[in-house]
Amino acid sequence: MSKRGDFSSGPAGDNPFAAALASALESKGIEVPPPSAGGSALNDPEPGPTPKGTLELRFERRNGKPTTVVFTDLVDHADPVAWASELKKRCSVGGSADASSILLHGDVRTKVEDWAKAKGTKNQTNRRMMLQLDSTQNPKVRQLVRYRDKSAHRRKDGVILIEGVRELERAVAAGWTLRQTFWEPSTAQLPAWAEGHGQHFRCASAVYDKLVVRENGAGAVGLAILPAHRLEDLKLPAQPWIVVLDGLEKPGNVGAILRTADAVGVDAVIFSSLDCDPYSPQAVRNSTGALFNLQLASAPREEVQAWLASHGIPPYALHLEGATPHHSVDWTKASAMVLGPEDRGLEASWGASQRVKIPMRGTVDSLNVSVAAAVVLYEGLRQRA
Repeated sequence: MSKRGDFSSGPAGDNPFAAALASALESKGIEVPPPSAGGSALNDPEPGPTPKGTLELRFERRNGKPTTVVFTDLVDHADPVAWASELKKRCSVGGSADASSILLHGDVRTKVEDWAKAKGTKNQTNRRMMLQLDSTQNPKVRQLVRYRDKSAHRRKDGVILIEGVRELERAVAAGWTLRQTFWEPSTAQLPAWAEGHGQHFRCASAVYDKLVVRENGAGAVGLAILPAHRLEDLKLPAQPWIVVLDGLEKPGNVGAILRTADAVGVDAVIFSSLDCDPYSPQAVRNSTGALFNLQLASAPREEVQAWLASHGIPPYALHLEGATPHHSVDWTKASAMVLGPEDRGLEASWGASQRVKIPMRGTVDSLNVSVAAAVVLYEGLRQRA
């Protein structure tokens, strides 16, 4: 393992990548200052404002020789302290016999960028490359595991964990902002749709197995920024068709309902005092990425009820004791279908809503909430078609 920060133009010790960098820079007349008390120009942040972009040189062995690959705009921290912390995590060369990377900044970064352009390096191609992640103790891995296991951490940092290539692609297509993606070991190249959307890592088997929820992870897991999803931001037509999920406890049911809601084309889904995280990996997975295509809002029950009233949208509560069959409701008009948890039903505060029931002829008196939602939503689709 090479020493952290040993990237000067002097002797590179047992670090072939540092030696290759020093040789390449010196051959182009780029002088790299030696390490000092303030650190080397190759691995320590400059004082003052945070640089807007950072160049990463990645060295891969091809036919036994180190080859340079260029990345641009890898890091863009607004916080200088976070910048320094990230840089220290990422600047170490070593840990792999076949690949490694160094972060550059400041004047050295600018000169190397010019050198790369002179060599004919194409940024578009390089931005589709991935960094290798080999250690389960890497801070990024440990943080992602915390996000996976603790919804409180996700809420605090305003992020959502997305598992599956299909789901990640749908998130990007819908305009969600990706921060990072972590790909299974067999991934040869970053897909075109992911280009320019955050940082991307190819994981060693042990790392990938530690990150994913599903056994195979469906190819990748990613981290995205979670939008605010406020009631006041919903954009609705004259006769809106809305689904309200109130107090649901199982994220799998939430995801399944979102999938059906997207399929039939509802105008919005509102989360009302849920007892689960509707943005959990399980909810995302069960929605098959439909979550990203829907207008969503989340608020306490009282705010949701007040908002519906102020917008003239009558709520129809799906209830075991409902008197109106679901197919007798005129779903072509402004309406909100309200669904509650299976065990205790809707809260009493929904008592003023018109109660709707799905007719049943067998011995059972209820359906799974996601199945019941599908029955009613497809009746709405039939009427609105």
